[in-house]
Amino acid sequence: MKTQIEECLDGVKKTLISKIIVAYEPVWAISSTVNRQDATSGDCLEMIIFIRKILSDKFGLDAGRIRIIYGGSVNEKDASDFLKNGGVDGLLPGKASLDAKKFIEIVKICEALNK
Repeated sequence: MKTQIEECLDGVKKTLISKIIVAYEPVWAISSTVNRQDATSGDCLEMIIFIRKILSDKFGLDAGRIRIIYGGSVNEKDASDFLKNGGVDGLLPGKASLDAKKFIEIVKICEALNK
């Protein structure tokens, strides 16, 4: 994970970091992965802290301007938990975004938490 982040951001200037969004989902939680498991907000928070540390080492205090979102297996049942307890700035729904009713529910959850 550290190597991926460092290589992807190699050469990125501090002046551009407010435009960066890091999307995170563990490979073992991706819906097409054999024997996949759902990630929890706790799993997510642990990695978000790790990602923030890597970003901070590279960009200093400015790293706080980089948004980190959780993607993939998030759905209308766990969206609130990821937003409240997962340390993320937003969500990137995968499969749930293909179902309009589920996606609308996720949007409503985000809106309610943003008030």
